[in-house]
Amino acid sequence: MEEKKFLDLNGLKIVVNNIENKIDGNKGDISVTDDTTYEPLEETEASS
Repeated sequence: MEEKKFLDLNGLKIVVNNIENKIDGNKGDISVTDDTTYEPLEETEASS
């Protein structure tokens, strides 16, 4: 039981870190990167 709790906590920690990174990124680089990443994908799908 104890070990499973630790694993779950580690998973939550990773999720929280990812969320924090996304929030920070939305102020700058990551959101710009996301836009640049998705636009070409949409264009590629549309042209094929």
